[in-house]
Amino acid sequence: MTVADRPPVANLVAGSAAGLVEAVAEAPRSGAVASALASFFGFGGQNACLVLISLREM
Repeated sequence: MTVADRPPVANLVAGSAAGLVEAVAEAPRSGAVASALASFFGFGGQNACLVLISLREM
């Protein structure tokens, strides 16, 4: 995947989850994106998640 600006997570304080996951807090951060998760929620329980990873990083 390419270099992109990752937007900050809404309502995340810099120290609250910083040790658990790599979350972007307060301001956007640029860098290489190796993986992404997209969650989709539909009516009647029609839910799905899509995980994308870069095979060049492996």
